[in-house]
Amino acid sequence: MVTAANELVTNAVEHARTGQRLDLDLVEEHLRIAVRDHAPLPRSEHERLRGPRPGRGLDIVDALATDWGVVPHDDGKTLWAGFTGWDARR
Repeated sequence: MVTAANELVTNAVEHARTGQRLDLDLVEEHLRIAVRDHAPLPRSEHERLRGPRPGRGLDIVDALATDWGVVPHDDGKTLWAGFTGWDARR
């Protein structure tokens, strides 16, 4: 989980180069990590994020997370990763 959060933040720092916000939400046994930035999402960016990528950060997130994705906003985007079966007592 820490590695996935690090990769999402690193992605925002290196590529968005704007302010970022990290959110962690735990609902029962589902943990969601989200990183919001203010860089625009180019029209083909969503497909690029879901397809083959030049870096390894999102591949690492893909391997660690139960699911992940990107949500475009008018003023940026949020990359998120979800983890099911996460126990807060660990």
